[in-house]
Amino acid sequence: MKLAVLGDFLIDEFIYYQSLRLSPESPCPVVNFQKSRKVAGGAANVANSCFSLGIEVYFLFCSPKNLINKDLLFDYEIFTYTRNDFDLSIKKRHCVDNRQFFREDKETPSINFNDCFENIDKCIEYMKNNKITDLLISDYQKGALTPKELQYLLLESKKSKIRTFVDTKISSSENLKNIYLLKPNLKEFNQLTGIRNTSSNRSLLIDELELPARKLMRENSIENCIITLSEMGSVWFGENETISFKSPKVSVIDIVGAGDSFISALVFTYLNNETYTKYQKLKIANNFAEITIKKEGTNPICKSSLDEVLNKVDIAEIGFTNGCFDILHPGHISLLKQAKKRCKFLIVGLNSDESVKRLKGKKRPINSELDRKKVLENIKFVDQVIIFNEDDPLNLIKKIKPDLLVKGADYDIKNVVGAEFTIKNGGNVFLANLLNTKSTTERVQNINNED
Repeated sequence: MKLAVLGDFLIDEFIYYQSLRLSPESPCPVVNFQKSRKVAGGAANVANSCFSLGIEVYFLFCSPKNLINKDLLFDYEIFTYTRNDFDLSIKKRHCVDNRQFFREDKETPSINFNDCFENIDKCIEYMKNNKITDLLISDYQKGALTPKELQYLLLESKKSKIRTFVDTKISSSENLKNIYLLKPNLKEFNQLTGIRNTSSNRSLLIDELELPARKLMRENSIENCIITLSEMGSVWFGENETISFKSPKVSVIDIVGAGDSFISALVFTYLNNETYTKYQKLKIANNFAEITIKKEGTNPICKSSLDEVLNKVDIAEIGFTNGCFDILHPGHISLLKQAKKRCKFLIVGLNSDESVKRLKGKKRPINSELDRKKVLENIKFVDQVIIFNEDDPLNLIKKIKPDLLVKGADYDIKNVVGAEFTIKNGGNVFLANLLNTKSTTERVQNINNED
């Protein structure tokens, strides 16, 4: 598949100083210049990241008549169009002791330019000629697209059967129609919908976002909406489903470019040959964003990080499964093995003796809860065993808040106890493959029949 990236080619410049002392003239540091560097920012950073991930990239952008910063772009095809009095936006970040002290911007907002639909027609024709299948719009509203041009581009892309992924700074939903996937951050989403979030609790915040998100999608023909929530991860509103990913705590060095990395990695999960679940797509995108904020300044995604991230896509921090585990058999071992393969720490919720009697009858369990617990603790796939006395483990799941909930494939996810809570809390549910073997109940019945 071929990807067109269209948007603002920004220049990110970083100037680094070392503080020497406090100035006697004003409450500011006296500094010594150390170094400076200039990198591609905005949509150019997105194009570079997508190219690093192995995607066939075509970069479309508004260019001044004399483009002198082409060397900041990677080795992909480019298509440019022009405007009167247009120049690339430059963001100079002045950093003292590796911390941003102030930023100097040289830019002209898109709202200052007249609409030129002829440029959009040229872009559409270029994409058709190159058989582009997907379009990623990285719109910082710095001259590449006016709001009405963006609206026209989205309509024409849909007519041309080009799938659109949109990351834009536009604050009005009037121009955001006919989109496959829209990715605002929380602040941008609030501006689009006019809502104010009151909750600092992640689950409650997602509840607050759902109705306005679905209203926005319904009224503007938007198929998917992913809202990034900074340190709280992200949430995906699709047709009749809500999926969220909870980010682990990380040490932040610089947030510049995190959104670019997220949308680049997300689009990669669509164009890669692998089939990822929506939860896995969120996890991959979040993981690349986390790598970005651990670095200083603007950095495109590095190809060397790809294997590291993809190898972790199925690995959760805390996994949880539950059962009676009365007479241990190969089916139990298979489930535990599959569960442990997908998490770093596996907790087994074990029904107490009283709980088993209520569920299975007065003659069960065969083995006491302490014996069953001891056997499970000696299985190498199990990290912790917790006995619970209720008929189901919902309260225990709410207390543990696992990242992964595991049950056998004989269940439907909607019938798995704790699935709704786990998914809403940013976790995932995995249904383990079943072995063609007898259950504990069948084995007990066989023993009783022999007697």
